[in-house]
Amino acid sequence: PHSRAMEVSQDGKTLLLLHDDTISLWRAATGQQERELVRSDRGGHIQTAIFVEGRAQVVACDSHRAFAWDLGSGEFRVLSAGSVSGVVAMPVPDRFVAYNATHAAIWSAT
Repeated sequence: PHSRAMEVSQDGKTLLLLHDDTISLWRAATGQQERELVRSDRGGHIQTAIFVEGRAQVVACDSHRAFAWDLGSGEFRVLSAGSVSGVVAMPVPDRFVAYNATHAAIWSAT
């Protein structure tokens, strides 16, 4: 599938490729796909995705909410509801910023 964006993990070992409704994780050293993260809901297209510092976790958003995958268990969960345009990693463990055109909020990824 066509990738719309790419993110690199903090340790440089994993690449995240963003597709419309899935995220694929690739091993940087080998170029081999490690796993595919599939949403368990029927939300809109994924707008952006990031690795969260200090956790084996990916946070992403569609136009309505932020959500996360735990990379250890594969668990998918919704973190916030409301209008979310994007998410940005913070250099603080377990935190990210979710924002829209008029507001921004710091969220915990736990």
